[in-house]
Amino acid sequence: MSIGQVILPVLHNLEQVSSDEHVGSLAENLLEALKENEKVSAKVRAVFTEMSALLHAAVTFGIVVVTCLYCVFVVIMPHLNSYTNIKDRSHAEREK
Repeated sequence: MSIGQVILPVLHNLEQVSSDEHVGSLAENLLEALKENEKVSAKVRAVFTEMSALLHAAVTFGIVVVTCLYCVFVVIMPHLNSYTNIKDRSHAEREK
């Protein structure tokens, strides 16, 4: 693994950092300067594409998880509770 494979994703993430030390701006400026070299520019674009795909996958995964939780707690659980109540009542009636 080359240093560029490690540093470029880190710099890309640092671009999003807001601080009094202007870390995000410095990372962005460094990436822009690195893009002046053709080989490095292609690697920077590749990292941006990969990070964008990862972000999209993470968002998609998050949507799937939220949808599943919604189904469990809003759709399924009320039916389970009513089924449990019916079962408990019928059991109680049989014991009388």
